[in-house]
Amino acid sequence: MLGPTIEVLIYSEWYTQPFECTARYKPGGLHPVSLHDTLHNRHRILYKLGHTTFATVWLAENLCFRENNAPRYVAVKIFSADAEKGAINAAVIRWLRGGR
Repeated sequence: MLGPTIEVLIYSEWYTQPFECTARYKPGGLHPVSLHDTLHNRHRILYKLGHTTFATVWLAENLCFRENNAPRYVAVKIFSADAEKGAINAAVIRWLRGGR
């Protein structure tokens, strides 16, 4: 096993993440996301993995893909509306190069 199971991530207290500034959740800022929200009928939000100044990262279940009746999990990074396009493009390029 490469890491903790989904159950450990969701239900344990082994990981504590400081919360980002809630004032950033507004039009033009961060998009409000709640556990069990569904994004574009494709990803169901399960757990908040972390945040940066201009984005939040969520563990989600891919509702459109199942292999052998087992769920597939993905990380979804949601950039804020005021994130600079250059920062977003740099993050995408790093990810494409495998530097996640």
